[in-house]
Amino acid sequence: MSVQVSYKKQFLIYLLLFLILAVAAEIGSRIYEYEQPSTCGLLNSEAFTNVNDSLKNQICQDMNEVSFEKPSITILKPNQHFETINVNSFGFRGDEILKEKSEGTYRIFLVGGSTLFGWGSTSDQNTISGFLQKMFNAVDKKVEIINAGVPGANSIREIHYIKNFLLEFNPDMIIIYDGVNDASNAIINKNDLGKAPENEMKEIQKNFNELIKTYLQMYRTPFVLNYLIFVGTSSTSYDTNSISEMKENWVNRWTDVCEWSDSKKIKVMVTLQPALGTGNKTLYADEIVIAESKESQMLVKAINELQFPLNELSNVCFETSDLREVFNEIKSPIFWDNQHMNDLGNKIVAEKLFEIINTSTNSNFQ
Repeated sequence: MSVQVSYKKQFLIYLLLFLILAVAAEIGSRIYEYEQPSTCGLLNSEAFTNVNDSLKNQICQDMNEVSFEKPSITILKPNQHFETINVNSFGFRGDEILKEKSEGTYRIFLVGGSTLFGWGSTSDQNTISGFLQKMFNAVDKKVEIINAGVPGANSIREIHYIKNFLLEFNPDMIIIYDGVNDASNAIINKNDLGKAPENEMKEIQKNFNELIKTYLQMYRTPFVLNYLIFVGTSSTSYDTNSISEMKENWVNRWTDVCEWSDSKKIKVMVTLQPALGTGNKTLYADEIVIAESKESQMLVKAINELQFPLNELSNVCFETSDLREVFNEIKSPIFWDNQHMNDLGNKIVAEKLFEIINTSTNSNFQ
């Protein structure tokens, strides 16, 4: 005699199997993140040895929760507030600001990607812009520093951002902290030098990212799948033609901005940022492992190609500065991946920028 299982019982059995698989996947994902922390590389990094585990986990969680929007280019969604990251009503990291600057204030925007934004910083105050603001406050200068960094941004997006948005805030100076994302785009996807996502796979990734950030924050499985599918599988290839195109675009774009800004009476400083392996910094165990990877070596090679374009820009921009060797004398871990820094790295870069700003402007602000 055959026994037929009712549809209701079949449904319950399948539901139970699904729940068992989901729980198993979640356990596996958490084990993967613990043993393979590249989904949030700062967790076990020597650069964060002095940061307690609770704060490190909070930083990782906050980075996962940051949301973006794309009116014309990808920018930060305004009014986001987490434990370690705040995005104000204008989409800038840090405290709220007034659109109209107060009388006598010298307003400086810092523009760049995730390293300038402070990906991995322990607070808004410990980003490059946060440290720079504290330095000007300490010498009683009426200077306002605004963090306009957007993770993933490169020169083409940054220029659009400057001309179509930042100009409304009446900046006196714009500091470009740049190089890594242009170089990365040239070696990771040589057909995409930083424009907004156009192909189907990138659109799927964008939608998937927004979905898991909005609805699945407490579960780690979607984040691990996102890393394995979209990040961990990225192919890298150092192609001479792609690098040449990247260099030409980079110098042409910033030449255009520097010439344009001069007519607006805005000072533009273009800096070439450091990455793990640029300069002669003493590397520590974690940094050595990362620096020896093929991707890191290609990234450094590509960034170094921007030295000569930077020299060309010195003829048209208010100021240029090569920061690739800013950590040469530092005997401490700085990087938790091939480009992102800890608070100490942010502070050292801020100190250098503070020195350059004061020298180049002759302190002609109050």
